Amino acid sequence: MAGKKELVLYYRPRGAANPAKLKGVLVSMGIRIRNIQPDQLEEQVGYLAGMEGYGPVNRENKPERFGEAEELTREALVMYQFTEARLEEFLLRFRKAGVPRVELKAVVTQTNAAWSFRQLYQELCREHQEMERQRAERQMQEKQEQEKQEIEKQEQEKRG
Repeated sequence: MAGKKELVLYYRPRGAANPAKLKGVLVSMGIRIRNIQPDQLEEQVGYLAGMEGYGPVNRENKPERFGEAEELTREALVMYQFTEARLEEFLLRFRKAGVPRVELKAVVTQTNAAWSFRQLYQELCREHQEMERQRAERQMQEKQEQEKQEIEKQEQEKRG
């Protein structure tokens, strides 16, 4: 049975794919969803997740950011109060339902709960970029290794 506190903070930029499949998975699992709007990007993740000890930021102290409400360009999912088993089940159902890939995903932690949603988003972007760089590097190394093996094979064939 789903815990009543499970929650997904979902940011969807304008023009992103229709979230009907994603929301269908959440509803079928009894998971609450909170859509994050551009004017909420400076709020702490803990506040957005409804955690005790977090409140709205004082907008008077940050007028430059709140005035801009600069939108982010990629979808992001932030999960709160998921057990490991429920998280795995959610991700499996997500794939089986054919939900378009959301590259930026996180779980609320004691550390990131104090960050603004924008800060968490930016960190997820950095992490994703680093993972992509490492993947490209691995692919390049594998390709070089294959080419090296092919050259060695051709040289052996020439020798007889």
